[in-house]
Amino acid sequence: MSPHISSSSSRLLAGVALVAAATVCQAQESSGPNASGSDIGRGDTAKLRVLTPGFHPLDKDGKPDLGTSLCAPANAVMIVDQADATSSLSVRFEEPSGILAKLGFGKAEFVDEACADIPGAKSVKPGRQYVIERNTLDRFGYNYMGWVYGPLVIPYKFNLHDRTFTGSPSVAAYVGQHANLGAIDASMIVASGFGLTTIQTTSSTGVVSNTTTPLFTLAMGVGLTLSKKGSFQIGVLAGKDWAGRNRNYEHEGKTWIALSFGSTFGR
Repeated sequence: MSPHISSSSSRLLAGVALVAAATVCQAQESSGPNASGSDIGRGDTAKLRVLTPGFHPLDKDGKPDLGTSLCAPANAVMIVDQADATSSLSVRFEEPSGILAKLGFGKAEFVDEACADIPGAKSVKPGRQYVIERNTLDRFGYNYMGWVYGPLVIPYKFNLHDRTFTGSPSVAAYVGQHANLGAIDASMIVASGFGLTTIQTTSSTGVVSNTTTPLFTLAMGVGLTLSKKGSFQIGVLAGKDWAGRNRNYEHEGKTWIALSFGSTFGR
């Protein structure tokens, strides 16, 4: 016969998971975004919203030439090669190719005339590296996208096959692609980790045991997460748990949906 989840043990396990979720979110809160409020990071691709000044070329020693300030035209696409934790970014510009170019994504003219609104300013050039202060970039605005990864916690799950909630928490690692939508950052992710639940087994004579047995499960899921300036992340996942075919786990390989709480290490 199918095992039954101990409600008291499930509540205890779910409570532990909620504490873990709060800890994860608090850790993200304490590290937070950098001092300028921006959480754009290494490997991200950004598109400038407007004409943006403040890009410094590198001198012959590879250091920023702070005496020279260039501008980048609106819609220019740049890639972040290095990201200082608090102040500056090392970036390079690229002209879109393939389908992105056909769709007009990132179409910009890297000519000095594009900087006519800034007296005496000259334009950046594709394929060269520049340094810009984060707070300068934040003042003019941009949208960005890139890889993201980190830990997350799933406290409760809603099992679609029998329409029940279970407190079988899972702790997982995730990886995915994120896109900045102004104040909100959205990520499509794949997550995998381990969970813990308890079962009461039923003997062949139909007698239910008075003791519960902890059971570890493998959890995998996909979903969408949202965060605001990297300070908190919440998501909706769909996935499955596996404990092993001989473990009499009633939700073995069954689809669930759940809320997740996590942190971001990849930006």
